[in-house]
Amino acid sequence: MPGISITQASQLLQEQDRIIRGFPEVETVFGTVGRSDSATDNAPLDMYDTTIMLKPRAQWRPGLTYEQLIGQIDEKLQFPGLSNTGPCR
Repeated sequence: MPGISITQASQLLQEQDRIIRGFPEVETVFGTVGRSDSATDNAPLDMYDTTIMLKPRAQWRPGLTYEQLIGQIDEKLQFPGLSNTGPCR
């Protein structure tokens, strides 16, 4: 959301992290919002980066694939005005 306040951005980030933590396959989740306004990284407050560490596959729900898990997480993270760009491996 362009022009989002730091308070709103923090609230959205906390909600996003809470949703992701709700998946039993997730070990940890760490989200960041924006970056410093520098020549090397000038991301605004409406840019979120989230790092998700998953549990070993032996601890996942039976039959669940990585692609299915990503799809389930993406489905739960649909916020008006925000788009998900997908996983990086």
